[in-house]
Amino acid sequence: MIIGYIVGQIFHLLGAKYQGHKYEHVAGIKERALASFKPIIASVGLAIVAGTVINFLQIKVVQSSYITGVASSVITSNNLLISIPLVTFSIFLHWLGIGTPIMAIFESTNSGAATANFNYALTHGSSWNVPYKYLGSSLVQSYGTLSGTAFVFSLIVVILLIDKNKYNKVVAKASIFPVMFNSINGFWVAFPIYLNPLILIPLLLVPLANMVVSSFAIFLHLVPVSVYPVLSGTPGVLIPYIGTNGSWQALLLTALLLVMDVFIVMPFYKIHMNVEAQLEELDKQRDAGLLPLKKQKKFVKSKEKNNEKITAEQR
Repeated sequence: MIIGYIVGQIFHLLGAKYQGHKYEHVAGIKERALASFKPIIASVGLAIVAGTVINFLQIKVVQSSYITGVASSVITSNNLLISIPLVTFSIFLHWLGIGTPIMAIFESTNSGAATANFNYALTHGSSWNVPYKYLGSSLVQSYGTLSGTAFVFSLIVVILLIDKNKYNKVVAKASIFPVMFNSINGFWVAFPIYLNPLILIPLLLVPLANMVVSSFAIFLHLVPVSVYPVLSGTPGVLIPYIGTNGSWQALLLTALLLVMDVFIVMPFYKIHMNVEAQLEELDKQRDAGLLPLKKQKKFVKSKEKNNEKITAEQR
């Protein structure tokens, strides 16, 4: 974020002043590209310096084991007081753009505790009484996040239900199919979710609530533990069902969790919609009062001449 702000200021200080046009044409785009030569060179130079410094710090100061250690603690933990805070922290890191810990949790199924659970299920024919009932690797993937799709799927449902923004609806509809098969990064960028403070609270609440409810259901012996391997790309809503070897109780719990997640996301998304509406209104007010009256008239005339020229060229 700091580097992005600095690059923006470089273009602000070294780049040519840009005046918006309703219709862009090739000649204007070429002029803008040439006018951006100096800030581009300055930004590339900054990237080389910053990249060198960051690479040096990664090697000398910050070890990757600090990040992967978070995932390892979740994967091997059977204690909810340990796994829930670490999962919340891992999702927060993902929101910042650091997805290594949470992806490692999703992909890990070969820990010693997971193997012990799997062997017990094979020996006894069920996973109801496995030795590690609250193992982080299986609990997070199966019930807590549905392999990362719980929050995203709930957000898509909320957008389709209450949002009137055409762009958001198009993005939501286009994302349904990939999200069903656990491909969520496209929606995270297109919406966007990364670094969006209005989305952070429900993003953290959904897996937290899912883990607490599913753990309580396991404790009450209402659902079995998910221990069986699930193929990569399996739809998130089916992961608990397959991971428990076809338990209808797990499938029912998954449906209830998704309904709960929708109700968790909805009030926060309404706040998001209100903020977006206020921002759009502010943009309109700023655009309306951007130039004095005389300059506005001159600007409108120049736009009309430009439009007539473009129309003539098209003809």
